[in-house]
Amino acid sequence: GIADGENHAFANSNQAFGTGFTEADRDGNFTTSTAMLNWFFQWAFCSAAATIVSGGVAERVQFPGYLCFTIVMTSWIYPVVVHWTWGYGWLAGGADYSITDTGFMDFAGSGIVHMCGGVGALVGAAVVGAREGRFDPGSPSDAFA
Repeated sequence: GIADGENHAFANSNQAFGTGFTEADRDGNFTTSTAMLNWFFQWAFCSAAATIVSGGVAERVQFPGYLCFTIVMTSWIYPVVVHWTWGYGWLAGGADYSITDTGFMDFAGSGIVHMCGGVGALVGAAVVGAREGRFDPGSPSDAFA
């Protein structure tokens, strides 16, 4: 998808909408490629980042609002950030599009997943504000326990 493939600084269109998941030989027989495995791997990490956001905006947004944010995050924000780091983008390191020779190092993928989810949750919580009634001086202390 946008996240991996050719060496572009911003993003690319490989495997968009499932293209490249199968390959055909000369006889027309289809075989699976590793693209589907790679897509599933990224899907799992992307969905984990989206669920981090749900914890940050819990009880503050309605489901349609969270769904819209999740669509934007999983289809645009997360893939672009992953391409910048894991997909040979401008933070990946090396000779092309690099800030340093070493580049970004992310052991086991936890940095990208938690950074995307955490920043998304922070922005979402800042936009919607505090929970209504949670910090009102006259509210009973056990109402939100």
